[in-house]
Amino acid sequence: MSFVTAIKPFLRKTGQLAVKHAPGILMGLGTVESVFGLIFAVKAAPGAQEAIQRAEYDKAGKLSVPEMVRVTAKYYGPAVAMEALSLACFWGAHGIDVRRQAVLAGLATTAEEALREYQRKVQEMIGEKAEKEVRNAQAQDFVDKNPPPQATYILDGDTERDYIYKGQYFRSTYFKIKEAQNLANHEMIQNMYFTESELMWLLDPERRYLKPDSDSGMVGWNVDKLIELDISWATGPNHEPVGVVTVYDQDGYRYDPQPGFSRGL
Repeated sequence: MSFVTAIKPFLRKTGQLAVKHAPGILMGLGTVESVFGLIFAVKAAPGAQEAIQRAEYDKAGKLSVPEMVRVTAKYYGPAVAMEALSLACFWGAHGIDVRRQAVLAGLATTAEEALREYQRKVQEMIGEKAEKEVRNAQAQDFVDKNPPPQATYILDGDTERDYIYKGQYFRSTYFKIKEAQNLANHEMIQNMYFTESELMWLLDPERRYLKPDSDSGMVGWNVDKLIELDISWATGPNHEPVGVVTVYDQDGYRYDPQPGFSRGL
């Protein structure tokens, strides 16, 4: 086996990693180049100042701006070049990130449209009531596999009980969840978008139960469609009701948080 053949897998893997982390690599290079550009500029300052004084002595007068640029170009040239490369790296990293966000937003839109069409066909074929029963059955399956802490509650809108959002249990009431829905839509109208982590904070204001992950602050909903917190009911091991909270839009379609939700995207 030749040396080139032996290192091909390593080179391929390295190339894949470089493409995957290109924005971070470019940002790192840009930062390093910016620092070196500053160092070069500081080191060039004494020589440039001396060259200006010598040129003014030879001219017997002050230099114009173009003349200063011509006299100091060889001193500040490396610093300017490093700063230009730094800006190019920053711009390149930004461009890659914008393109990736656009692709993710496009994929999310396509997936959302496919899901809407699927839900519409399901409702047409089996009816809206039967489709709601399917949601409740899914909620029941989750509760059976992940039972809540043992407790017994009275079923009314102002009684605290177990609810589930994104696979996490939290304690709340039906009225508080609907209040969180109204607050989320109000904030969405004011700010043009709303993040999933903000919704989780509304559902669990004391931060006792719901733990937003690192991605929940990067996905959310645009103002063009307000949200509705749908609650499917299941029965816990002690026959207590457990509500599973899912985000739907006002047309009755599931509305998962999307990337690229912020203003202008």
